Amino acid sequence: MLFIHNNMKTEYYNKIKNGKVAIIDFGKTKATITDLQGNLDTSKASVIQGTKQEILEIASKLKDYFIGAEDSHLGVPNLGESEAQGFKPDTLLKFYNDCENNNNSVGLLPQNFMPNASAYSQLKKDDLNDGKAWAKWLIDNPQTSVKNRVKSFDLCPKRQAAFKMKKELDHHLNYARVKNNCIGEQSYNMPDSPTLKFIAEHKEEIYSRCQPKTNEIFKITLHKKDGKVKLYTSETCKDFAIKMSQVYSVVACLYGKFNKETKTFSSEPVLREYENTLPTWKYSKRYLLGFTPFHKNAGVAASNIKWWGRKSYIKAQAKKIEHLYYIHDSVNKNGDPTQSKITVFDSDKNKNGDQTGLRGDFARRNKDYDQFFLEKRREYDAAVKDLFNVVRSIVVEKYNV
Repeated sequence: MLFIHNNMKTEYYNKIKNGKVAIIDFGKTKATITDLQGNLDTSKASVIQGTKQEILEIASKLKDYFIGAEDSHLGVPNLGESEAQGFKPDTLLKFYNDCENNNNSVGLLPQNFMPNASAYSQLKKDDLNDGKAWAKWLIDNPQTSVKNRVKSFDLCPKRQAAFKMKKELDHHLNYARVKNNCIGEQSYNMPDSPTLKFIAEHKEEIYSRCQPKTNEIFKITLHKKDGKVKLYTSETCKDFAIKMSQVYSVVACLYGKFNKETKTFSSEPVLREYENTLPTWKYSKRYLLGFTPFHKNAGVAASNIKWWGRKSYIKAQAKKIEHLYYIHDSVNKNGDPTQSKITVFDSDKNKNGDQTGLRGDFARRNKDYDQFFLEKRREYDAAVKDLFNVVRSIVVEKYNV
């Protein structure tokens, strides 16, 4: 899959700010194209509904436009495995070519971002409004990540190797976290895992090389009595003192190979198959950890780090700042009152329990929480990068790779 790499963002926004915007959306019943027709007032946009093929033909005849659509709609071809994607590879490539001939820029938008755009535009979510909501968001938020279309849907050898490497990492992490394969009830505590042994052997070195904020985030701390880094909270070796799900996921990108067929580990560095080199941070954050707005099926490591690690960290930090959370009485499944509950302003409901259309990490409750979220996300991601590079340097030094 060969991506076009050029200064597309400037090209996109030059068209967007002039109202030369058309948004394609495939709804539950019909396909829709929303055309601003050179007007930044999205309420005056032209909205046409039809079949997917009819909408594609209308879009291909536009000139000098930014044409946006969700990546899953116009960026992913139908290969016969799912009907969720509307077009075969040849159809999409012909559409891309027609757009290029008419000086149209095809921009692919992050999947599952629509609820956020709807909330921002304050438009009810339906097929006739979704395109307007997307256009409003893009006009006001030029920093939005927009994916370039591809020249070919054939995967090049490097990308094939990258996806294979991610699958192998998924197999490793899935196997290592199964509780009945571990000591006690603690995931990622398999005694024969070379990844766990690497962490145990190099925990002091990791601590000394990492930034203080990295150690704080992943709970890599010195024990007060002996001045050493504690791996477990007690001698029973059941509970980790450090954030093992996240630390293990990072280290597993670099050390400790797992064979799915034999269910055995090997104590060696994890090398990129195509180039036989240790993965870099730039490579890993994209292919192994899914640090991108386009992260569908990003894998177990991405889930451990971003969903279970980063999200929890941001919420915990928000609960320390009074205006970023509220306290309310909670009830159990029977409706009986229980203890008071602290809720951070990032959910899909407000204080009164009303739906807001916001959800998950994309929630934009207010400007205060939005800025706080972005700041803490950068802080957490910087810690992941720091930990990765520290571990990588240790592997390079020890194994000369």
